[in-house]
Amino acid sequence: MAVDLINIFGLEIKVVAQPRRAKRQLVGFAGSHGMTSMNMGTRGRLITVTGRIVGSGANYWAARANAQAAIDAIEAYQFTDGGTYTYDSQTFLYVVFEDFQLIAANGKAFHYTSEGYVIVNFVAILRSLI
Repeated sequence: MAVDLINIFGLEIKVVAQPRRAKRQLVGFAGSHGMTSMNMGTRGRLITVTGRIVGSGANYWAARANAQAAIDAIEAYQFTDGGTYTYDSQTFLYVVFEDFQLIAANGKAFHYTSEGYVIVNFVAILRSLI
């Protein structure tokens, strides 16, 4: 069963699937000019997810704890086996989570708004294995 990326990262995300990369092995032989190439197949497709996590609460510490709980839930996906994920009308097969980073601006990753929200911007790198 496919999991919608919005259910993991929230509504405020952008998803970009990069083109697949081919891996080639190049070999040269003594006494010959030039090289031969062997196609080793695809090395998967990178999927970049950027967005923001929004935590709410009665004060800064409660809102930050709410945002941190969402971060911890996303972080746990880095330790799961490949799965099927969807976003909008796209389906991504055999996807693993490679990296998840918070984006700091002015030395801070957690930003408190006047409305009482804590906002954390992030970038996640996923890889479709096929």
